[in-house]
Amino acid sequence: MATFLTDTFSGESGLVFLSSHTGETGATWTQDAGYGDQFVVVNTTGRAYPGASQSANYSSGVPATAEYDIEADLICLSNVGNVQICARMDGNATMYMAGFFQGSGWQLYKQVAGSFTLLDTDSTTHGTSLTTSQTYELKFEVRDAAKKLFVDSVELLSSADNAITAKGKAGVRGSDGTSTTGHHLDNLTAYDPVVGGTKARPIFHRPHRFFRGK
Repeated sequence: MATFLTDTFSGESGLVFLSSHTGETGATWTQDAGYGDQFVVVNTTGRAYPGASQSANYSSGVPATAEYDIEADLICLSNVGNVQICARMDGNATMYMAGFFQGSGWQLYKQVAGSFTLLDTDSTTHGTSLTTSQTYELKFEVRDAAKKLFVDSVELLSSADNAITAKGKAGVRGSDGTSTTGHHLDNLTAYDPVVGGTKARPIFHRPHRFFRGK
């Protein structure tokens, strides 16, 4: 099966830690051992947000190789904190992460055993704050040494770094969120891009939106 992770963050009766939530496909979640906090699922909206401190979770879905795509909707409730979608997570604060950092803009990082390296940033073209109540469609494309972040189908970030080569797991990372503030994630999916020569299609098909930066 091409799609190895899908989670709409729905079906809960109250606020629950992501590690206590099970999504639709390959979405049994584990808190990254290198982090002291994790994401929380909001039952009223069917979304997930990072805890008040540095938070990270990885999924149980197993990619076929180290080359895969991760997609999610980022919803800005208020301009506080940061949130990223992640690839090649190894469960010990090692991963590639791409997403939004309030005050810094869209950024692509490598983290190895807790040590961060900034690989690319877009802090001037599209600003350092998001539009409140707007939804942004994210796609993190991982192809061997090519890592790219697309926002509303527009490529914003890229890197040729390939220090982390193990396929690891797909997951999420961020900080400084609450159930009503910060940046939330929804409709998370991860899939192997090519199966039998045909591009795999993720479960979620969102209407095209022109990216509007500030």
